[in-house]
Amino acid sequence: MPILVYSLGEALDREACIRWLARDPIQNLMLLGDLYPPLIDVSDVYVAIEEGDIVGVGSLFRGFPTPSVIITESNLVVQNTLLSRMSGDLETEWMTVSNSASSSIFRKFGNLIHSHTERQMLLRKPITAREKPARLIQREEFDSLDQFYVEHQAEAWTPPMFEMGPYYGVWCNDQLISAAGTHFVTPFIAQIGNVFTHPKFRGRGYATAATIAVTNHLRRMGIKIISLFVVDQNEPAIRIYERLGFVKERELIFAHYASTGSLYHDTYRAVGSNQ
Repeated sequence: MPILVYSLGEALDREACIRWLARDPIQNLMLLGDLYPPLIDVSDVYVAIEEGDIVGVGSLFRGFPTPSVIITESNLVVQNTLLSRMSGDLETEWMTVSNSASSSIFRKFGNLIHSHTERQMLLRKPITAREKPARLIQREEFDSLDQFYVEHQAEAWTPPMFEMGPYYGVWCNDQLISAAGTHFVTPFIAQIGNVFTHPKFRGRGYATAATIAVTNHLRRMGIKIISLFVVDQNEPAIRIYERLGFVKERELIFAHYASTGSLYHDTYRAVGSNQ
């Protein structure tokens, strides 16, 4: 029977989709995150069905200025079917995160602008290191946190993430100088993100302190698997995460595309053909 793709809610409910993805929360962490509020409110979720069973899931996350496309790392037939259905809803530009085997399928639906490699690192054991103090950022301090990330052009920050899980910061003279938080928190896995320190205060352990505080908070919440992404060439950050107990799980390709048929795509293709 053919593989059919439905928008979430047309063929099955959210809980059924979560149960299917939770069979492998490490591989499916970003899709799981998009299925929990408030991120689900800015995500279009698609479900591939074959003979009544789920065989794949895709998400178009619209919380960033450039939408993000994520699909399950299943076979190429399922991936192609999902992307064929999703391609009609893609913007002029979009981003993806995928393994090397899956990245080739995206090139059928867009022109690659640029890409880089990051590693996913996991923490399964408690952190024992002690660092400089960081404190939980309160709701009334949200504007300071938002301004901090906006001023420093944090690409992976979007305000709804503050609702997902804890954010910790380090302050100096009433100024937020370092922060770390979560991209999302689910019962199965949490993703640490938005780890950033003001350039004038780097190299003093503040980001490490904030990361430890976030991690310990997640542990108290009962989250057993904690994940983060780090650029593969960022050796200083990798050494810090390894010292805290994070270990490499896999490499992922972050890619930025222009949709096939868009003006951006046609212009980029024309320029490239003349080089």
